[in-house]
Amino acid sequence: MMEDQEVILIDGEAATGKMVLRSLLDGHSRLSVLPVHDQIIDVLCEPLHGRDWLAERDRFHLRQRLARSGYYRLEEASFDKGVTHLLSSREVLRNSVLLDFGRMDSLWIGRLNREARWRPDLILWHIHRAFWGCSTPSRAIPPTPMAPVSVGLGHPGTVGAFLQMCPRGKVLYMTRDPESVAASRVGRKIVHGDVKSEAVSVTQLLKRNKPRKIRDRQRRAAKLASEFPKRAAVLDLHELVENTEQVMRRVACFLEVPFEEALLVPMMLGQPVKSDLGQTYLSRIHDVPQELLTLQERLMIQLDIGEKRLFSIQAMVHPGAVLRLLFVKASRGIKRLTVGLLEHLAGRVQENS
Repeated sequence: MMEDQEVILIDGEAATGKMVLRSLLDGHSRLSVLPVHDQIIDVLCEPLHGRDWLAERDRFHLRQRLARSGYYRLEEASFDKGVTHLLSSREVLRNSVLLDFGRMDSLWIGRLNREARWRPDLILWHIHRAFWGCSTPSRAIPPTPMAPVSVGLGHPGTVGAFLQMCPRGKVLYMTRDPESVAASRVGRKIVHGDVKSEAVSVTQLLKRNKPRKIRDRQRRAAKLASEFPKRAAVLDLHELVENTEQVMRRVACFLEVPFEEALLVPMMLGQPVKSDLGQTYLSRIHDVPQELLTLQERLMIQLDIGEKRLFSIQAMVHPGAVLRLLFVKASRGIKRLTVGLLEHLAGRVQENS
């Protein structure tokens, strides 16, 4: 059985710059990056209560999990001979991909079946190794295997499960202020297969309490990085774009790989990427709140995450906006109060009976 493999997880909320970091790691000679937002580690590390499907080497269950990831976007890319990603809410990047997906798929599953026990890091490593043997240009596997990179979806619990199940795994967690995330999600251009393609409104984000959840998850990631500094690191998108070399030198040190100039150039499959207008991920900060959100929307977000007090913005925002936000918050409070009261009454009934 093969020993534990080095695996790198890029995680964080949608629109926090995971694809920016992915593109910068792409060209490094010691790292393997797929041309899609794969989410493979997310589905492989999800718990399944009552059974150990990895120990059972359950191929059918593995296929079910991969179907919920971005793995089969590689099959789409092989037919389309390319992949499309969003540079911003308005601009699109497209790169060519020449891949024999059928051969790749049978190759890695055949190799995996010869393993005595399956592990998430081992599955990901076999997928990456087969990809580079079946794509053009192919990439030789060096004596020291390349560490596969997986891009996650920012689901709660994924990072902790990943660090537990992959002893040599490392996490790079991308962060961005909730206002900028909201700006990137509102009015987004619809792109087939893009995980962030659902255009939403600020009101919808507030109803789901999204800004506060983003802030809380980023705080938990920072706490995890302080507890496990050798296995988890937090990066800020704005700092990455504005001070790219300084940040990427820190990343190389954290990943224990030599610094290469390729870490400063956004790439896909080793080729520099640009939009039709000549823009790259590092040209500037895209989707800024000042350009895409109104003052009213920005203040509502700040109120939701607790950065503004209600009385300090009432005079600055349309009264209807404040009332709508208060209604959303009051509805959540009433729901919690009702559930608590029903549980209390049920307990009293059980005591009396």
